[in-house]
Amino acid sequence: MLLSFFLLALFFRGASLDKIWESVLHANYFLVIPAILSYFIAVWWRAVRWRFLLSPLGRFAPHRLLSPILSSFAINNLVPGRVGLFIVSGFLVGEREKISKIASGATALTAQIFDGLVLLLIVIAISFTAPLSGWVLQMSRVTIALYSMLMFPFFFAAFNPGLMCRLGHFVSRPLPPPWQEKVRRWLELALSGVAAVRSLPNFTLILITSLLIWTFEAGVFILMALAFNIDLPLHSLFIVTAIAYLSLLIPSLPGGVGPFEYFGKQTLIGLGINQSLSVAFISIVHLTLLLPVTLAGLVFLWLERHTLTGRVRHQSP
Repeated sequence: MLLSFFLLALFFRGASLDKIWESVLHANYFLVIPAILSYFIAVWWRAVRWRFLLSPLGRFAPHRLLSPILSSFAINNLVPGRVGLFIVSGFLVGEREKISKIASGATALTAQIFDGLVLLLIVIAISFTAPLSGWVLQMSRVTIALYSMLMFPFFFAAFNPGLMCRLGHFVSRPLPPPWQEKVRRWLELALSGVAAVRSLPNFTLILITSLLIWTFEAGVFILMALAFNIDLPLHSLFIVTAIAYLSLLIPSLPGGVGPFEYFGKQTLIGLGINQSLSVAFISIVHLTLLLPVTLAGLVFLWLERHTLTGRVRHQSP
């Protein structure tokens, strides 16, 4: 939390408030509408991807997964710790579809891993094909190294479920017998939630839908760059998107406020955009990304609450 405030202070440092306000006032806000549409198309592709991730657990229509996704985003944007992305979505899908909440939560975690993987691939591809330099090149290298190290344990565990079960049995031995059985069962459920990545067709579909998600998410940055008359090539706006989102690994305020702003601004400055315009652009982009999906998510969360309450009452004697 303190780090987020520190990054926000750095975000505004050196920028002229008058010039920021001038940039905000002169932006073409008609382009916010297609930018929001692009974001919600990305959300739809998230639902399609989640269908593939959940395929070992059952068949689920993408439209039934939209509500948990939007609800989890709303919670994530209002509560620190990114709990919405795993706990809320896993609980809602598990409760509605009558599947293990641990397994469905593991699929939500896997979705986040694939987000990181695709953004990492974007950074790698641009690093080798575009003339990056200075801060942007250094941050790209740090991002590649850090995320590569973080993803290896996940994919190692996902592709070696037998080894992980044996390791779980060994680690749980000091526990009382009832807890040994619980830990082993929880581990098996979690591993069942990542089973989709062990199928080559599913892995391919998950990767393709992840690429589509981030194409449309980058569309928000591209459209808003047009709104602010920022003249950057497409690959530069993709690198801004990737670094801004990958920075959300850093503990932050709700919605990733702090790291998203600072690293997004620094990337833009490294690409030749002045500080005040960079601050104005990133501020409006983040607001465009947060506000509509949070409002939509709260509506769906309210509907889910009433649906679950009605179900509980119906099941009560």
